[in-house]
Amino acid sequence: MINHLHLETHSFFGLKPGPKVIVLGRVHGNECCGTLAIKNVVNLFNTQVLTLDSGKVTFLPIANPLAALRGTRNGDRNLNRAFYPKTSDKNNFEDKLNNILCPILEEYDVLLDLHSFLNGDKPFALIGNTSAGKKDFVIGQKHVCTSEHQLVSALNVDTVITNWSDTYTRGVQKRRKRDGKHSPPFTLNYDEKYGDGTTEYARSKGAIAITLECGQHEEFLASSVGKNAILNLLNRLQMTRTETCVNTDNHNVTYIKLFDVIDKLSYGDKFVKNWKTFMKVEKNEIVGIFESGKEIRAPKDCFIIFPNQNAEPGQEWFYLGEKPNT
Repeated sequence: MINHLHLETHSFFGLKPGPKVIVLGRVHGNECCGTLAIKNVVNLFNTQVLTLDSGKVTFLPIANPLAALRGTRNGDRNLNRAFYPKTSDKNNFEDKLNNILCPILEEYDVLLDLHSFLNGDKPFALIGNTSAGKKDFVIGQKHVCTSEHQLVSALNVDTVITNWSDTYTRGVQKRRKRDGKHSPPFTLNYDEKYGDGTTEYARSKGAIAITLECGQHEEFLASSVGKNAILNLLNRLQMTRTETCVNTDNHNVTYIKLFDVIDKLSYGDKFVKNWKTFMKVEKNEIVGIFESGKEIRAPKDCFIIFPNQNAEPGQEWFYLGEKPNT
C-alpha cells in the first residue's frame, strides 16, 4: 500500500532579494480547490510560463494528508484550530502536524491559506485586526512596507472579514462563565487558543497572513479564484511579472468586522430562516430561538457570518459582524 501520509512542497527561488511567501492548500481535506490552484501555478513555473524574479515562494498543496486521504474536513480533529506547537503527549494526527508545520510557517513573511466553504455565494477573505499584519520587505534594492489590508486588495474579492481571533476569544470567555469553567485545565472547548489556525500562528510570528475562501466546495471556478489570487499576490509583491493577473487597482473591498459569537446550547435551537454568510439582519430582528423559547435578536443592524444549523451544543452557532467605522 502506498503511504500517502507525508507532506509535499514545491519551492522556487528568485535571483534577487524579495519576500518569502508560502501558499497552503487542503488544510481541510475536503476542500480541493487550493490543491488544484497550487498545482496549476506550480505547472506554470515548471514550464517557465512564469518566472520568479525575486524572493522565495513555497507551495504546500496538501497540508493535511490524512483528511485528504479520507476526503473529509478533519483527520482526527480540525487542523485549523489549536494550531501551535505541542509539547505534551501528541495524541492525534493534527497535533503531530502542528510540530512539523509551525516551524515551516515561521520561515516566511507572507502566508496565503486557500479554503472553500459549504454554504455561500461568493469568495471572501479573512485578515487580522486593523492594526496587525504590517511588514517591511526588501524588494530588489528598495525597502517596501505593506500590510494585510493592502495585499488582500490584490486577491480580487469583494468582502474581507476581520477580527476573528478577538471575537472567538470573547466567545470562549462567555462560554467559561456560562458553564462555570473558571480555572485550568480546560478542554479544547474552553481554550482561548483553540480558535487559532494557520494564519493566527503565522501572524504571531510577524508574518502577513490571509485566508482566502475561494468558493463552494464543489464549485468548478473555485480553483481558478485561488490560482488568480496566487498570481496577483506574487505580482503585487513584485516577485513575478505576468499579464495573466486580474486588474485589481480599482477594486472596491467591503470590510466586515466580527463583534460577537453566539453558541448553540441544545439540539432544539433553531434559526428562523435559512441564514447565509453576509445576509443582513436589522436591529431587534429575530435570528433564532433557543429550545427554551428564548429569542435571539440582533443587537444592531449587522451581518450574519458563518451560520451553522448543524453545530453541536456548546459550539459556535453563528457570528455577527458590522462595517467598521472609517
